[in-house]
Amino acid sequence: MNGFISEQIAQLIKYFKLHLIDRYIIQELVPVWLLCLSLCSVLGEVIGISFEQVQFITERDFPFIDALQIHGLKFPAFISLGLPFSLLMATIITYSKLAENNEIIALKSCGTSLLRLISPAAIFSLAIAILMFYLNMTIVPPANYRAAMIIENEFKVERSKLQKYQHKNIIYQDFALDHQLRSLKYLVIADRFDGQKLHQITLLEYQQRRLHKITIASSAVWHQQSKSWIFTNGSQQIIDDQRNYQQINHFKYLSLALDRNLLSYVQNYRDNREMNLRELYQWSDVLQDSNDLLKIRQLQINIQERYALPFSCIVFTLLGGILGCNYNHKINRISLAIVIIIGYQGIQFLATSLCVTGLMPIKLGIWLPNLMALGLSGIFLRPPRSKSQIKGAKIHELGNGRSL
Repeated sequence: MNGFISEQIAQLIKYFKLHLIDRYIIQELVPVWLLCLSLCSVLGEVIGISFEQVQFITERDFPFIDALQIHGLKFPAFISLGLPFSLLMATIITYSKLAENNEIIALKSCGTSLLRLISPAAIFSLAIAILMFYLNMTIVPPANYRAAMIIENEFKVERSKLQKYQHKNIIYQDFALDHQLRSLKYLVIADRFDGQKLHQITLLEYQQRRLHKITIASSAVWHQQSKSWIFTNGSQQIIDDQRNYQQINHFKYLSLALDRNLLSYVQNYRDNREMNLRELYQWSDVLQDSNDLLKIRQLQINIQERYALPFSCIVFTLLGGILGCNYNHKINRISLAIVIIIGYQGIQFLATSLCVTGLMPIKLGIWLPNLMALGLSGIFLRPPRSKSQIKGAKIHELGNGRSL
């Protein structure tokens, strides 16, 4: 198998006419990376969903065929998650093996810098980062949604009735531009949304930054043909410029031309993991006018993660390559990779928690693990001083002291 992979890689490299050193390093790296990717993906899927599915099959008579289908649908997500970690493990193993065989020393003695040695792996990681971005953009979200639908259909669960999608105590705002200033157009307050109607709804409409109308109704439903909301069984109070109630109108049905974004806001039954980047941005536009700060933060975090996680492929490759070239025989390669992964995940969890609570800017928090890993790479990139250099520095310091 490895021989076939190496042969295909050799033909690909020959087609792109890479240098001999680049061809050699990539040929050594790719088979190890494929092995590490398989290990990370399978291990992640086993830990992530297999134990739960065994419980479903044994205790709830979940069909075995459906369980296999869910495994297949969730596997792209675990491949995507395993890409950065597999690159870290593969680069540490590959470059440390080269260092063990004194090939790194031989290449350095020929004038090859450390950055030049790592550049083939960095270029390869750039291709993997693009692949990860593509997976998260086109394949993973619909696969996650399909897997969730299989489970919900099997257990006859209506998604709109799930607790996480129950919309209660709804507050929605819409704004207009008034002399290039953003002013409140209307404010909607509703008790709940049952999947079809808003219940116990209050609508406050503003004109020229002043409250103009108050509409109270028992329910409201979106009417697609007229592109308007139909309010039922309520009253509308009109307020004049002196803030006095001018008149009160009771109605059984009242049609109001409110924005459809209100319906999109209350009718979104997709988890962030089930939406691609374009859909996340569309959902973000809808949420901007709402008062749900927690949802807005969580959505912005998810959007930033769609960029930061592919970039971590490049960061882990640089860090793994530098550590591998400076390999210490006393440290186990796999243990070193696991320690880095645990540290990265710990920092990511802490930074994300601070972003959710609003204690840290979202862009800084999501990119912080990558920035710290890059900083660590820069520290290890500096070559350690030899004993002769240290001795020369001490003699120079003593000489300066005597001259004083």
